[in-house]
Amino acid sequence: LNFECSKENPGTMRLLMVLFFISNLAKIKGDKIAHKVGDLILIGLFKGNGSIPRKPECSIPRPVFGILPIITMTQTIDEINSNYLLKKNLTLGYAIFDLCRESSIQRDILAITRFDHIAGIIGPEDFQVAQLVVPIMSLYYVPMLSLNEIGLSIDRRHMFDVQHWIVPSIVDTADAVIDFVAEMDWNYVGIFYQENKYGWSAAHSIKTSAMLRGVCVHDMIRFKTGTTIETYQNFLDFVVENTPLLKVFILMLQEAELIKFLNGLKMSKHINDITFLAMSSWGTKKIVVEGNEAVSKGVITFQPYYPAELPSLSNFFHNREIFKSNLYKIYKLGYCNTDPYQWNATECQNDEIFFENKFGNITHSNAYGIANSVYAFLTVFNNLIDRGYNERHLTSYYGWYQTVIELDKLKTYTAPSLFNKQVFEFKNNRRVYSNIAIYNYQETTKGVFEYRKIGSWVKSKNLVPRPPLNLTNFPRFRTGKLTVSKEHIQWRNRHKLDSNCSPKCGINEIKAPYTKCPRECWNCQKCPAEHVAMNNTCVLCIEYERPNPLKSVCETLPLTGASIPFGLQVTVYFLSIISSLITLTFVYGFIYFKDHHIIKASSRELSILTLTGVLAWNLVPLINMTRPTKILCFLNRTVMYQGFSLVYGPLFLKTNRIYRIFKAAKSTPVRPKVISPGSQVALSLAFCFIQLLLCVPRYSVISIGYLYPSDRSHVELYCHDDSILFIANFSFVLVLMCGTTFYTFKTRHFPKNFNESKYVGISMYVTCFITSLGLVTYFLVNNEGVKSLLPSLTGVVSGYVIMFCIYARKFVLIRSESKETGDKNPSMQSNISRTTTAMSLNEQCISE
Repeated sequence: LNFECSKENPGTMRLLMVLFFISNLAKIKGDKIAHKVGDLILIGLFKGNGSIPRKPECSIPRPVFGILPIITMTQTIDEINSNYLLKKNLTLGYAIFDLCRESSIQRDILAITRFDHIAGIIGPEDFQVAQLVVPIMSLYYVPMLSLNEIGLSIDRRHMFDVQHWIVPSIVDTADAVIDFVAEMDWNYVGIFYQENKYGWSAAHSIKTSAMLRGVCVHDMIRFKTGTTIETYQNFLDFVVENTPLLKVFILMLQEAELIKFLNGLKMSKHINDITFLAMSSWGTKKIVVEGNEAVSKGVITFQPYYPAELPSLSNFFHNREIFKSNLYKIYKLGYCNTDPYQWNATECQNDEIFFENKFGNITHSNAYGIANSVYAFLTVFNNLIDRGYNERHLTSYYGWYQTVIELDKLKTYTAPSLFNKQVFEFKNNRRVYSNIAIYNYQETTKGVFEYRKIGSWVKSKNLVPRPPLNLTNFPRFRTGKLTVSKEHIQWRNRHKLDSNCSPKCGINEIKAPYTKCPRECWNCQKCPAEHVAMNNTCVLCIEYERPNPLKSVCETLPLTGASIPFGLQVTVYFLSIISSLITLTFVYGFIYFKDHHIIKASSRELSILTLTGVLAWNLVPLINMTRPTKILCFLNRTVMYQGFSLVYGPLFLKTNRIYRIFKAAKSTPVRPKVISPGSQVALSLAFCFIQLLLCVPRYSVISIGYLYPSDRSHVELYCHDDSILFIANFSFVLVLMCGTTFYTFKTRHFPKNFNESKYVGISMYVTCFITSLGLVTYFLVNNEGVKSLLPSLTGVVSGYVIMFCIYARKFVLIRSESKETGDKNPSMQSNISRTTTAMSLNEQCISE
């Protein structure tokens, strides 16, 4: 065309392009592989060949879904014509197209629309091809009997009004598989599916059906077309090793991938640890198990089942003379390497062996679905002819419309004896009621394997609606009747493997449900230490309880105090008792000689407080003898710290008073303040009150600690103290001790007659050392019993030092003075000036 002309006349250009398209349309013939003229033409849409990666497109013949349907359809139509089964001497013809090449499918569709005398279409079995073909055929309302299993979503079903499905839905096949899983008492399965429309649909259907039936799907593992044998082997080993409870896998792989999968399984080291269920893509095909018979043993397969046999079809497949002439079509499709009329000693020599090896038992294949589809159209055509329709009507839009309507009524017709009308009892969604056979690949004799029917699954006609998928704990939901002969199943390991996601939990374990499988699946989760498993919950035993040996209940153990070495315990108690007796003796002496000038000069009231503190130290070990409670722990610490305050507070005030008196005497004759006995006692009690205020908060934080010996025979209790409050209390004690030591050091050079602080200083140096040693040991020792006794031991030993360094000397002086005067209780008016000591002059200074 002249370009300038086309620019000036665009309408002319468009008209020329339409004419050019129509002229090319007249030349389209499509990939037609078989054609027979007849009054009524049935179109067959099959994939005679297939494609696999790294091979030329459409170079692999498909025996079961390609060659077998083609031969079945042509032979069935030839048989109908030879027996004049179509009324008014009309004949059936066929036109069969190979829909392998996706690039030429559009051309095939256009070629189909050009055929004259089209009365119906059988096929296709591929869902992706059906999505292209059926909407166009719906425009003409050409009736179709389809072989694909994949269902349609509700929003797209109106686009397929002319289509009837003669094979069960993949949803029904999935229901049959999961019903079988439940029947075998399995509730844990894995899914291997191929990355294509069939694999996606099958995997989704299995997962949905499993959810409704309480079966846990561990994972859906996708394999791309062309996956290598080594990849299959490695993946199988990985899955089995990481999910030891998973023993059953459902396969949704097509022929070429199934063969590679089985080859990979042969190399796996876990070949005997798993069981496989296969959907209709495996069926009863022998091409899949050829060379893999041993590894395929025990597999369970599912595929459509047509209960009635067609004797003529069986005779055809087993008649050598008839069959040889038809095998030439296989040669034309490229399956065998030589012309069948030239066969001598090739792999295709024996026709019966050829079909038995490549197709399997044809009774179990979809060959009967194809043959029955032809007879279904025959039955409808004869009924319409009886009502006055002729070939022109049957091949027009009105005849197609009536054919679609009549297909829904097949079960009410009188059909030929060769046709099982029950096969085509369509439901409201124009799909046949599913009848699915269950096969087991068995070794019948040594080295001889075959598929054996061990059960069936029939779709129920009266169904309850499917429950919503978000319900939990829904009862097992079934859409069909399952019949299985368990005693006839032959497993690879001679026994059925258990595949359960709900293992039996052991001692001290609870069931932790899966997030993926909330119904019946769980992991066994071990309870932490000090817990027991009760009512599927880990229960913490309280402090004085421990789990019993079976970890089923908490048992109460005998409660005792913290263990203390026997020798140390006896030593502390003995020293405490002796110290208490000596202290009481000194107290008695102070009361008996209360008017003696030595007792008065030694600050009688402060000395009584000091001895009371020593007595408090001796009381602490006696408190430790009983089993600790919170109150006893509080009393233990409080009495101990009050003892420190009662001992070191008066000593601090006494040395401070001496220091202030002599310091003041050097500068002024005025007596220092707060040096009277009453004020000194008041200050001592104030120190005790401060210590008490520091002890009171301890009650809220103090707690009982628990120790469990290795033999778990009892529970040891100890006082668990707060470190901060411990430091606060002891810091106050250290202040008093350091202050007393300071003033004893400052008064060390005072006149001898006033040097009582010298003996206080000696006792302070010793007790500071003892206290420091006890404090360090307290933080280094791990034994709680020893730690509880160390403060008591420190106090008792310090009490001995104070009593013998300070007060024992006073009673010795009193005793020696009594011997000289013969008076047991000398008074202050005694004129014995030679026995006057530093304490008498101290008292005189105080009186002045």
